[in-house]
Amino acid sequence: MALPDAGVSTRVVRPIVAGLVMHGADIDAALAEVGLDAATLADPDARVPHRSAVGLWAVAVEHTGCATFGLQVVEAMDLSLFDVQMYAFTSSATLGEGLERIIRYHRLNHDAAALTLTRDGEQVIFRHALPGGHTLPAVAAQFVLGVMVRAARAATTTHVTPQAVRFQHDAPPQSAEYERILGTSVVFSCEHNEVVFAASSLDAPHIKADAGLAAVLDRHAEASLAALPRISSLADRVRSLLAKALQGGNPSADATAEQLRMSTRTLARRLVEEGTSHKEILDELRGALAQRYLADKRIAISEVAFLLGFSEPSAFHRAFKRWTGKTPSAFRSAA
Repeated sequence: MALPDAGVSTRVVRPIVAGLVMHGADIDAALAEVGLDAATLADPDARVPHRSAVGLWAVAVEHTGCATFGLQVVEAMDLSLFDVQMYAFTSSATLGEGLERIIRYHRLNHDAAALTLTRDGEQVIFRHALPGGHTLPAVAAQFVLGVMVRAARAATTTHVTPQAVRFQHDAPPQSAEYERILGTSVVFSCEHNEVVFAASSLDAPHIKADAGLAAVLDRHAEASLAALPRISSLADRVRSLLAKALQGGNPSADATAEQLRMSTRTLARRLVEEGTSHKEILDELRGALAQRYLADKRIAISEVAFLLGFSEPSAFHRAFKRWTGKTPSAFRSAA
């Protein structure tokens, strides 16, 4: 699926309209510029093309003259507008559990955008990315990361504030407004749009934690995901093949490309278009499987290394420390 045609929920677009109303802008004129209408946006279950949603952000800045329009929208909006995804987040036991739910159900908001949560030493990085090297305009990035910062602060008993928020776009003249609204250090001209939390923040309990409600919302969210049109990306196919290859096969890019009946160069190019690579997918898969295997204390650590395709246990130890910040033995002891 081409990114411009990816579906975006109207729940994500309606805050833009609310912001335009707040500024007294001509709503019908703004919507007409990007081929949208009020009737479509009134349906909370409708979806619009990515290009229209991004276009409306640009139109909003033009109509209001406000370069920090996305941040202002975040500051004023009701987060419950995101419905099941936000309720599933707030009913989670901890921030870490809530972020995992945000990631799991993000396709309810956007067909193609990817959310990831990775550990880097004593920090965890919550990242938003678009496939194929596409980037969000500054105003949309303000909104996406701002929602995450505000949600984390509002949901946790300790009112968690991130250590930093990083934007891909260059620093604007109104950078002080970013720090005022986000309440933390803001860095511009970065490689990714991401929010950086202290690793310990993942254990912060949620004010409205409710395991029973979370389970109900999980079922509802999964059903909603199942009802969306199925998108089968090349990355999904590669991930499936690698999962099988790790069980005694060959997880190399050449072997994967051969199974997909394409050249290794074509495989690499098409994965780059989806914002990933064979190495990244393999690394992510190994990291997830490693934690699953180590949770089963019947499997020796050396055997886990073998199952994941590492030729030497020492190589597995180094990789696992990079993934989690812990050695395999320490992770197993804490499990």
